Amino acid sequence: MYDFLSFESFIAPAVLLVCYYLGAVGIPLAAVLLVRKLAQLFPALGGAADQAKAAIPRKYRLRIYLAMAVMFLCMEIVWRMMFEAMIGYFQMRDALVGMAG
Repeated sequence: MYDFLSFESFIAPAVLLVCYYLGAVGIPLAAVLLVRKLAQLFPALGGAADQAKAAIPRKYRLRIYLAMAVMFLCMEIVWRMMFEAMIGYFQMRDALVGMAG
């Protein structure tokens, strides 16, 4: 307990894992909920989306959805790499502290 209070041991790796999963699941879910809420608050947005959907040919809509899926996957990969770098840093720090002590 004393190590935790005096910052001798870091809690970051465990906390980072929790933050990673909250962000990997929570951010896309929050985005979907935000879009739905905005469509409720501003009905013109929903009408504009319907008009745009009707104006875009099906072939191009499929390409747009595919591009969005690829961008989503890239976003998730970058999110993961960011947390892997932070966790790796703390593991290196722990290894160096262990070698010195």
